[in-house]
Amino acid sequence: MLIGLSAKNAILIVEFAVANYKRGMSVTESALEASRLRFRPIVMTALAFIVGCIPLWTASGAGSVSRRILGTVVIGGMALSTIVGVLMVPVTFSVVERLSLRLKRIIRDSNITNPDLDPTSLDLSDIEEDEPSKEVDA
Repeated sequence: MLIGLSAKNAILIVEFAVANYKRGMSVTESALEASRLRFRPIVMTALAFIVGCIPLWTASGAGSVSRRILGTVVIGGMALSTIVGVLMVPVTFSVVERLSLRLKRIIRDSNITNPDLDPTSLDLSDIEEDEPSKEVDA
């Protein structure tokens, strides 16, 4: 469940960032705006999850040690994944999107300046076709 919530938060930040980018914002602006828009819902979801796990963390009685350990791990994991997700997902989106744009530009420019890389411009008339192989009957 912890991984699912973390993944959902990251997916929503990226979806909002892509939508902002398609509307004309720069990559950095779109990532920051998406992070700003999703911050409150992410923190509210994380706090609700953490508050729901407090009884595990404060368990007493038979088997309380295992419940306390589980509560500590789940609460710590949710807190850490929320902090890392809110900070790292927009940065990662910006880096990956910029690298993608740079790669597309390099490929586009290399195809324009070097027509040999464009498969549609190849002259295949001088290549001889192989003769069909003769099958040997046994």
